Amino acid sequence: MKIKSAIFLTEIKEFFLNKRNYYIYFGSNILYNLVPILLLPVISRIYDPEVISNYSLIIGASIIFSNFSSLALENTIYIEKKYENQQYTLLIPIFISFLLNLIIYIFLFIYTKSNFSHSDQNFILFIPLISWIYNIYRTFKNFVIRYKKINIITYCKLIFSTLLASLSLLLGIYGYGTSGLIYSLIITNTVVTIYLISQVNKYIDLKINLLKFFFITKRFLKKYISYIFWTNPSNIMSTSNNFITIFLIGKFYGLYILGQYVFATKVMEFPLSILSSTIQDIFIKNSTNEIENNGNAKITFIRFLLLNLFIATFFLFPFYLIFPKFIPIVFGAKWIDSVILVKSTIILVYFRFISSPLSMIWIIRKKEKYNFYWQMINLLLGVTSICLVQFMNKSISLSNLLIIHSLVVSFWYIVAILGSYFFSKIQKT
Repeated sequence: MKIKSAIFLTEIKEFFLNKRNYYIYFGSNILYNLVPILLLPVISRIYDPEVISNYSLIIGASIIFSNFSSLALENTIYIEKKYENQQYTLLIPIFISFLLNLIIYIFLFIYTKSNFSHSDQNFILFIPLISWIYNIYRTFKNFVIRYKKINIITYCKLIFSTLLASLSLLLGIYGYGTSGLIYSLIITNTVVTIYLISQVNKYIDLKINLLKFFFITKRFLKKYISYIFWTNPSNIMSTSNNFITIFLIGKFYGLYILGQYVFATKVMEFPLSILSSTIQDIFIKNSTNEIENNGNAKITFIRFLLLNLFIATFFLFPFYLIFPKFIPIVFGAKWIDSVILVKSTIILVYFRFISSPLSMIWIIRKKEKYNFYWQMINLLLGVTSICLVQFMNKSISLSNLLIIHSLVVSFWYIVAILGSYFFSKIQKT
């Protein structure tokens, strides 16, 4: 037991030693999340739970369409050879996303014109725009991660957090409600994406030959057909899982309780967003490098698994037990019902935090089919655990329902961790 503990502490120490760039990246992520958190006590008093609910539904739909329209091709940046047709690798996913989002916009315009009010139609028609801008950002972000330009993402995150929080506060004061939150997100994403493109343009020439572009696009789609048929549906199911959970809670418990739940998830995302995305970005970079050099990513996987376990056990778990007590004091009495909801999902958040960054190894090792099967079962377990419990006991409180839901889905995340370890140690031939 002492030997295992010594190995564990050595791995943690080894990860953090001589990692100056990672410290800077972690530090920027803390600032990225700290700005909106400092303003959240004010913003939470401006916007009502119903407004947060409507905003979450629009954003949830945008992310689903974003995953659909990308066809998961932005992940090919991790697979393609460095410096070979790199501008085409960047622009092909963006071009395909534009076409699909244009089709989505036309469909939504026709459908909403006769089925929704003018104001609701305007909100819904923003969905394809948000989806496309987000795809542009993700594609360029993947590029800078692959080419080790992490400092660019550092500045992007600082711009995003400061601008989004400031605009949300300003437009909220002027009474814009849901539209204020949506406008803030669109403006912020656009500014950050323009900055990201301008920085990437310093390292590569984004000019292309149109004839060559269409030729490479054809080859590209053929080469990565598995991403379209396996990875893309997996991403859609992963995003839909969160969206369907929000939808079902709204259906069974109403917009007010849904607003409390969404607020609770935002509070829980604060420490997660500081750590999870940063760990995932660094894990992707290190594991792809190890595969190129050694043929597998076993060492990187073990180090990051131990790191995630350490953070989840000694930081996240205590935070979620203690901090909820201060929610009514910090954010206002109208959010008091979210306290128990935070505690009800601790177990699920714990295992999801450990699993999520590591599961990128499924994509890196081209195990799209297995990822699809896992996401499909995860979606079924999530929906079934909510609907079945509600069917059996319609008077059950949301907190009790979330405890059951968390236990069921957490088991499946443990399976994902084991699968990730297995794929990391497969030797590249």
